[in-house]
Amino acid sequence: MTGRIVFVMAATLMLAAACERSSEAAAERMIEDALKAEGADADVEFTADGATISVQDEHGRTAVQAGQDLALPEAFPKDMPVFPDAKVTYTVHNETEGMATTFSAGEAAEKVYAFYVERLKQQGWSIDQEMKSGGLFILHATKDDRETAISISSDDAGSTIQIVVQDEG
Repeated sequence: MTGRIVFVMAATLMLAAACERSSEAAAERMIEDALKAEGADADVEFTADGATISVQDEHGRTAVQAGQDLALPEAFPKDMPVFPDAKVTYTVHNETEGMATTFSAGEAAEKVYAFYVERLKQQGWSIDQEMKSGGLFILHATKDDRETAISISSDDAGSTIQIVVQDEG
């Protein structure tokens, strides 16, 4: 159910973020009610910077944020490099299942990819898979009992970086 809830939240979050200020409270209630019907306790908040959804269900607490320049989540691993000047645009964090963070960077995907290959190794991560195809780069690495998948893709502004970190298994 968590996957479905996160998908519903993410889709609704993106739609609702475009709402006029006067309809934000109604959109917040609508999302909270929909998640409550799925058996989750939810809190939704729209701000000038984006939107936040916090859900508590049988899988633990999940927090979703979307915006243009969000703060790096407190739970983001300290040994996971962040590309210089990259802006956080989306985060999903479940206290038991891991986290996903999306960044926007004003540099070419090739440069971002080279940064992650070098910095992951410096931080003690073991890269066990790499894929390059056109403007898409994917890395998979492990460290201790954790794994990460990093996707870097070209876009009009430079590149989009998606980092997923979770316990192995």
